[in-house]
Amino acid sequence: MRAVAIMGETGTATFDRLILECEEVSRTSEAFDLVDKTMAELLDALHQRLPKAIGMGTRGITSDSITRASEELFAKMRFDLEADIKVARFKFLRAKSVERVQ
Repeated sequence: MRAVAIMGETGTATFDRLILECEEVSRTSEAFDLVDKTMAELLDALHQRLPKAIGMGTRGITSDSITRASEELFAKMRFDLEADIKVARFKFLRAKSVERVQ
């Protein structure tokens, strides 16, 4: 479903922007925790909008199978983005420790 893809693109773009902005200010675990919290809130908000997006994408003609498939796509998108966030945390904090060594 295209709506879930758009939600994923929105999440990725938001995350990329937050990381860039955060890196300019602070590379602490507390700073990344705020990014992580913001992303969790964004994903929760997008999930709340999923039923409306399904309805718009199907012009109001939904079924259990469409809803289930959309929920599965959203869950996969969320899982992938959360995995990217975990990897980014490691890179974010590792870059700080490399800076200290130099």
